[in-house]
Amino acid sequence: MLSSIGLLKRLTDKNNIILLDRGNTAIKLALEIARLAGKKNVLLQDQGGWLTYKQFSKKLKMKIVYLKTDYGLVLKDDLMKKSSSDAVLLVNYLAGYHAEQNIGMIQNACSANECMLINDVTGMPVKDASVGDIIIASFGKAKPINLGYGGMLAANFEIDDDLTKKYEAKRFNDAWLEELSVKLKGLNRRLKFLLSINKKIKKELVELGFEVLHPNHRGLNVIALFKNAVEREKLIKYCEMNNYEFVECPKQIKVLANAISIEVKRL
Repeated sequence: MLSSIGLLKRLTDKNNIILLDRGNTAIKLALEIARLAGKKNVLLQDQGGWLTYKQFSKKLKMKIVYLKTDYGLVLKDDLMKKSSSDAVLLVNYLAGYHAEQNIGMIQNACSANECMLINDVTGMPVKDASVGDIIIASFGKAKPINLGYGGMLAANFEIDDDLTKKYEAKRFNDAWLEELSVKLKGLNRRLKFLLSINKKIKKELVELGFEVLHPNHRGLNVIALFKNAVEREKLIKYCEMNNYEFVECPKQIKVLANAISIEVKRL
């Protein structure tokens, strides 16, 4: 029977798994690894990322360069133009939790320009998503791996000893390992459930005449645009009638547009 570490190795296809107390700790550690490797610039998507990407980059005195996106999805031309050997791309694989990135294109662009790739797979922790130099994920509440505690960093290289010691106090509490294993074993079932709800909502909203963002991309949340107050109220009423939690946009961690994000990941 595979342990939690074994399950995460198989999931990420990486041989070095570091379990940490929070997903945010994994983000910060990943950026510190990049800085230690000589990366001075951090490429971030202009929307659909996460709050602490920017915060930690600033704290580490790394220059932030925003990528133009299609509602959170990285565009090849801009990535090719801005990626370089002194840069690291920190990308949210599931932009705003609503649409998968073209991670193959992203990896090829980064490789071509010797740009490090940190891939945050929190929203879609599946093997085909786990592409990059460093894979990170949160196990927080309302996440696919919804342990309510912890996070991880995965790589195929050893972490600097001094950096490892620096994060010793932020290590994962082993008392949670058994429950983490349970969550990992139930991950496929949970994702199947969330993806089925996602498809159902997309279908219903399209039938109601709404523009759903990236309807053909796999995702958890569903984001629908509204053009006026009437459409906004109609979307909110739909959410309330179906007991779906929602977030109103524009919001940088979702999309920078007038929209309602239906938070399927919280189910």
